[in-house]
Amino acid sequence: MKDILALGECMLEYRFAPDSPEPLKSIGGDTFNTLAMAVELGLEGSYFMAWNRDKEGEYLYQRMNDCGVDLSLLQEIEGKNASYTIRTDEAGERSFTYDRAGSVTSLLDEKSFPFSELKNYRMFFSTGISQAISPSCRELVQSCFEKACSENIATGYDVNFRGNLWSLEEASLALSKLLPFIKILFYSEEEKSLVKRSLENISGESIEEKLFHLGIDVVVEKNGAKGAIVNQKGKASIEIPAPCVQAVDTTGAGDIFNGAFLASWLREKDLTKAGVLAAKAAALQVTRRGAIEALPRKDEIESFKQD
Repeated sequence: MKDILALGECMLEYRFAPDSPEPLKSIGGDTFNTLAMAVELGLEGSYFMAWNRDKEGEYLYQRMNDCGVDLSLLQEIEGKNASYTIRTDEAGERSFTYDRAGSVTSLLDEKSFPFSELKNYRMFFSTGISQAISPSCRELVQSCFEKACSENIATGYDVNFRGNLWSLEEASLALSKLLPFIKILFYSEEEKSLVKRSLENISGESIEEKLFHLGIDVVVEKNGAKGAIVNQKGKASIEIPAPCVQAVDTTGAGDIFNGAFLASWLREKDLTKAGVLAAKAAALQVTRRGAIEALPRKDEIESFKQD
């Protein structure tokens, strides 16, 4: 049995550094970044999306394959492979321009997905970005979570809200429908209002209590340089400090945190160890530029010590 099956959209990345007039080409995408990190840490993972076998598509496929991710479930469709451009300022903050509207992955629907494969995995993972790609992808993610839960397969989800992809109303409605089928939920401090909005009709004094009432096992609030807070029903909150590093590019840091957290959690079921490992991985990620280009290696993470 393999460990994780992730659904999303890995894209071509064109990255402009502050001192670079020409873009550097790579790949990236939130769910793929997460899966690639988990695979680097020893898990077996597969990815599901669509791609077009043109020149750029061949590059995309090869770079994904180089990460050690199983690509046997990819769907080949004629059309546009999604891409994005990153411009990073001197402080490491990013601005993104996407070309993903009408991409081949946006055409996927429930008929495209091999539901019979779910039983071969310990966990299914996706995000709000995957749902926002298109209405059909939104329905597909919902169906995958429902099917996974019906077969007692663990599920992980990152809210990962992007206002340029869908509205707050759309995102909160989709999340409210999905929450009963999520076992591990990730969200950022900035996304708490969205999560709270999706829980308006659920009883409980706190966001965490409401989420536990719906059946979620683990809630992880990611707060960037301030660290993370991990909650599990019936147990005290665990505060995970973030190592102090000089950030040059925050691209993919939250995704890398997710991947390292899930890799550790699936192996040892120890939330503190998972959080600490995830914080180290995310800290290393921001010290380099790019998404997959900056992916920290297993030995780097395990030997990382803050000065």
